[in-house]
Amino acid sequence: MYFKPIYSLILVSLLCGTYPAQQLTGYVMEMDQGKEMPLPMATVGWQGTGLSAFTNEKGFFTISYPDSFPANLVVSYVGFRPDTIVFKKKVDQPLKIVLKGVSEISTIEVVTKKDADSYLITVPINTQMVTQGELRKAACCNLSESFETNASVDVSYTDAVSGAKQIQLLGLDGVYTQILSENVPLIRGLSSSYGISYVPGTWIESIYITKGTGSVVNGFESISGQIQLELLEPYKSERLFFNFYGNDKSRMEANLHLAKKLSERTSSILFLHASQNQMRTDHNQDQFLDMPLTKQLNALNRWQYGDNIRYEGQVGAKFLYEERQGGQTFFDYKDDFGTTQAYGIGITTVQAEVFTKNGFFFASKPYKSIGIITSSRYHRQDSYFGLKTYKGEQRSFYFNGIWQTVIGETKHGIKYGSSLYYDDYRESFNDSAFSHTDIIPGLFTEYTFNDFEKETHALVIGLRGDYHNRYGFMFNPRVHYKYLIKNGPIIRLSAGKGTRTANIFVENSSVFASSRVILVKEELKPEVAYNYGISFLYTFKLFSREATFNADFFRTDFENQVVVDLENARQVQFYNLDGRSYSNSFQADLNFQPVKGLDVKLAYKKYDVRSTYGGKLLEKPMVPKDRALFNVSYATNFEKWQFDYTLKWLGVTRLPNTDSIPPSYHAADESESYFVMNAQITKRFKVFELYLGAENIMDFVQHRAIIAPEDPFGSNFDASMIWGPVDGRMIYGGLRFSLR
Repeated sequence: MYFKPIYSLILVSLLCGTYPAQQLTGYVMEMDQGKEMPLPMATVGWQGTGLSAFTNEKGFFTISYPDSFPANLVVSYVGFRPDTIVFKKKVDQPLKIVLKGVSEISTIEVVTKKDADSYLITVPINTQMVTQGELRKAACCNLSESFETNASVDVSYTDAVSGAKQIQLLGLDGVYTQILSENVPLIRGLSSSYGISYVPGTWIESIYITKGTGSVVNGFESISGQIQLELLEPYKSERLFFNFYGNDKSRMEANLHLAKKLSERTSSILFLHASQNQMRTDHNQDQFLDMPLTKQLNALNRWQYGDNIRYEGQVGAKFLYEERQGGQTFFDYKDDFGTTQAYGIGITTVQAEVFTKNGFFFASKPYKSIGIITSSRYHRQDSYFGLKTYKGEQRSFYFNGIWQTVIGETKHGIKYGSSLYYDDYRESFNDSAFSHTDIIPGLFTEYTFNDFEKETHALVIGLRGDYHNRYGFMFNPRVHYKYLIKNGPIIRLSAGKGTRTANIFVENSSVFASSRVILVKEELKPEVAYNYGISFLYTFKLFSREATFNADFFRTDFENQVVVDLENARQVQFYNLDGRSYSNSFQADLNFQPVKGLDVKLAYKKYDVRSTYGGKLLEKPMVPKDRALFNVSYATNFEKWQFDYTLKWLGVTRLPNTDSIPPSYHAADESESYFVMNAQITKRFKVFELYLGAENIMDFVQHRAIIAPEDPFGSNFDASMIWGPVDGRMIYGGLRFSLR
């Protein structure tokens, strides 16, 4: 019943459309290793008319003819030489335009050349793109390991026993970052704790990181930012790809990709992943496994179809099964589960999803399109931590319908549409069972102004309204503005509001690995926050080569927040914010190339994250106030050899108060500062490449990662006070094989 109004709106819009008689169509391509590859988002425009268009992901474009001839068609893409084609009359055949790359560009647009890690200048929203080239500077076995050389996103362990990792953006936990896979919600609900380890790194083509509230088109939950994954697509992926990875702690992974073009309009790709870690290691000799024993099977099959002129779409299905077992080194499930003979943890996850994406175009009106996205997901998690048990089931459905057109001129664009979130949760913790169902329909509109001729101004204004069946109406406005100073820097401003509902058990599962009593002091309300940001991006010459400097500052103010209070070492309390809670984040980074083939990245971040705990405004624990990154990458001619080195420094962080437990277990007021050093060497051949690397070369681990490990069933046990690495030095190697 939710879809009848949506389909009615689409049908009326289709019937009311008008079509001009003729238009120019064509493709914009590049030559990549002797093969023509599409250039998405290339600009095509009639000189001096204001008529312009962008190519889609297949490099295809349509554009109306000008009123008079002769006319000049200008085709441009940053990092490539622009091409101008003179037309004396209309033509009947589609064009094929192949742009040539350039080694140097004197304008600021050089920022968006095909770097491994770069900031986009063509969009108003502050967005950083990470490509496969950047991901392969480290092992990147899964999404949680995709940010080793990235300064914007922080990754850390949540506890010392489960191996779960969490991301932080702008100093805030990953639950405040909306994580999507090609505009489909990826990590939310029960997948919050372990979801970033469910996406193998080889599946990822690129990652787009947006700081601050993102587009209203993608939902209402973004507060600190958005992470958008683009997966490999059948038509531009290798027809066969195989990757094998192994390390000195018995972790082994294998990935297989099979791509097939079935016809001119249909193609498919199959991703298969298997991994395991079965070695019992106890680096710090506390009788607890440093990393849990794991087994994971993961598969994704996606099909793409369409003629790229009238419609295109894709349908996919994925399945995941994972087992984790950790705890004391001598724990045996058959003999010890449910007893106090040995402490163990176990997490079994099953996830299945089917998704569809369909786009409908108007060949005579290239600025008009309709997009429909759906996703149906089932997620089940069964877990135990010592004598504590947690089980959860989630059944979710997502719909998003988007209509896109222009207002008068192509520089004034507008999107509007509707969405639906449906989430049914069934959870139990020990002897308590609880459930709830969230049904959230919503409407949104987003206006975009982009001055294509001068390229100095761009503006995005978004409005979104959603109705939550349990909490009522939610309104989230957002605005982004970009200004390009002539021959100078780009300045971006943003402000917006985000709203989300917390799932306290799965989002804070690390507290299960402790003897803390869990107290929910009151009925929890939705979290509401406002985010404001300013960024400065400048490209200049350094060592006679291009360099990029970026600096940004973002502040997040919470109107309401679900406070996770760890200040009493014997409890974890959940309650609504009563006071102030905010995050200030400053980052500056510099990218330059001192000599040919040598890329250098320097970055520094400063956080000030505070919340009100028990009436006192305190620094948020386990968030380092200072961070720095140094990354250098050198590639020989034709990238036959590549050498990568990364050094990260993390400053001190406040630790929760431990005065309520015996003095022998007290933690310091602050953590240590420490360095983490990683390195990798890659040798490339014609169809395969070998890589060898090391992580945490200096072998730094947190001292006493677990409080009272000798008495895990006692009242002082706590494995959730993690601020540093829990695993020591690791050596790894692997092989990548591909056939185009």
